[in-house]
Amino acid sequence: WADTDAEVTSQTIAQILATTTNPNIDNFIFSYQVQADEAGHAYGGGSAEYAQAVINVGGNIQQILDAVAYARAETGDDWSIIITTDHGHQMSLGFGHGFQSPNETTQFVIFDQAGDNATDGSQNLNFSIADITPTILQLFGIPLRSDFDGAPMFTDPNIVNSLVSPVDLKEALTAAIAMYGYPNIGNDLALGLRTVVATIPYLLNGVVADIDKFLQSIVDQDIFLISGLAEVGQQINAFFGGLSVDVLQLAAGGVAWLTGAGRIEPTDAPLPPPGSAEFTGLEALLASDTVPAPDLGGTDLAGLLDLTALAG
Repeated sequence: WADTDAEVTSQTIAQILATTTNPNIDNFIFSYQVQADEAGHAYGGGSAEYAQAVINVGGNIQQILDAVAYARAETGDDWSIIITTDHGHQMSLGFGHGFQSPNETTQFVIFDQAGDNATDGSQNLNFSIADITPTILQLFGIPLRSDFDGAPMFTDPNIVNSLVSPVDLKEALTAAIAMYGYPNIGNDLALGLRTVVATIPYLLNGVVADIDKFLQSIVDQDIFLISGLAEVGQQINAFFGGLSVDVLQLAAGGVAWLTGAGRIEPTDAPLPPPGSAEFTGLEALLASDTVPAPDLGGTDLAGLLDLTALAG
C-alpha cells in the first residue's frame, strides 16, 4: 500500500503543477492515502508497521505541500488545504474500528484557509468532519443547503470564535487528545451491539465469496464430472449464501434502527442538474509538454515526520 500511496502522491503533484499553466481556473483536488488504514487492519494500531505507515503518509503530505508551495510561487495563487481522517484504530489487532474507544473515535481536521496567515499555528477544537463539505462549497461560492450538520469553518461564528493560540501547540494537542473518552454506558453498549450485528453479514458475505472462488477454480480445471458438480455447488452457494446474507442484513438494519440509527430526509428542494462545467482529466493535463516539474528532491520519508518526537 505504500507503493499505491506513492503513486497517488505523484499524480496529485502532477495535478497541482498542471494548474501553473492555467492559473485562472478554480481547482479542487481530493487525494486519499490508504496505507495507515490498511496497516492498522493488518497489524494493529500499536504496531511498528502502523507507525511506519503514519511516517510514510507524513512524507507524502509534505511532498504535496511542497508542490503547492511551488505552484503558489509560480502563479501567486494561494490554496486552501484541508487534511483529515475519518476515524482512529484499536491498538491491538482485531476489529480495527467500529466500537467507541477513544483510539477509534478520535479524529482530526486541519484547515489552512488561503490568504489567512493570522491563524497559522492556532488550534480549534470545534472543527469537525461535518464542517468539511460546507467549507468547500462556500470556498467555491456554492449555495449551502439548510440541512447540513456542519458549517463553514471560516465564517461560522461559533467556530471562528473558538480559535486559540496555545503557547505550546504540541502540548495543547496532546491535552486535547486526552479529553476524548467513551460515551455513556448505555450508548456504548447500544453502539457496540450495532457494530457486532452489522459485522456478521459482512463477514459471512466474505465466506460466501471465498467458497465461490474456490469452486470456480475447480470449474476452470474442467475435470470430468467434478467440475460440473462444482458448478452446481456454486449455484447452491449463491442461493443459500446470498439468502443468509440478505436475512442477516435485514436483521442488522432492524438492530440499527432500534439502537437509534435512522433516516433523515432532506428538507431542501433537489439541486438542479449540473451544467456544462469545464473539466480536464489527468490524461489531458499530462499530455502537454508545458507542465512544469520542479525537482522536489529525493525526500527521506522517515525524516519528514519524526514519530519519536511526535510521541514524546
